[in-house]
Amino acid sequence: MSIADKAGKFADRLGTRKTSDKGEFEFVFPAAAFADLIKPPVDLFLSVLDANQRALFTSQALHFEPGKTETVNVVIKSTPILPVKKAKNAKVAKSKPAKKRQPGSARRKRRPK
Repeated sequence: MSIADKAGKFADRLGTRKTSDKGEFEFVFPAAAFADLIKPPVDLFLSVLDANQRALFTSQALHFEPGKTETVNVVIKSTPILPVKKAKNAKVAKSKPAKKRQPGSARRKRRPK
């Protein structure tokens, strides 16, 4: 889970969280430490990311207000995506370089029937 403003200006300060075994999460922001989010008000967005950091869900705009509790219920109807692991000693096939044509040689085109 991550929470950030649209421009990403406050993303590092707002941070990320992992859900509990029950899928619960919580972000707490003390008003004094985040006064710059209050005036002018900044839209915040909650995102749920998979193990490969791809967004599975992004909330509608949330507004930071001192003393306010915002509840966001997230339902993701998808099969969990497992992280991509690199195999040990995996060989990558190299493609062969294209053959160079001789200067002055023409390439034949097939005509449609």
